[in-house]
Amino acid sequence: MQLPGLSLCKNTDVTNTPVEVPIESEATCLGAAIIEAVDDGFDDGLYNSFENTVEEVIQKNRRFNPNHNKAMKKNYQKFNALYTAALEVERTYPS
Repeated sequence: MQLPGLSLCKNTDVTNTPVEVPIESEATCLGAAIIEAVDDGFDDGLYNSFENTVEEVIQKNRRFNPNHNKAMKKNYQKFNALYTAALEVERTYPS
């Protein structure tokens, strides 16, 4: 059994980036509604940009902050090197 949020904690550690979890469990539907509201300029321009609309509409439940320790940093550097090499192979030998 995995503890709730454990994978999010790992993601924050690996990427060294905070992750915020919204209260809304139907994020896809909410995202579609935000796109439509901004596109229509809903409510006389109240939702005039994605950034403003997200700040206004999205309520956050939890925030996971990174614990980017020395071992994680070393693993991230290895991952970056492998990823860069894989991109180079793809550029050299496109499918």
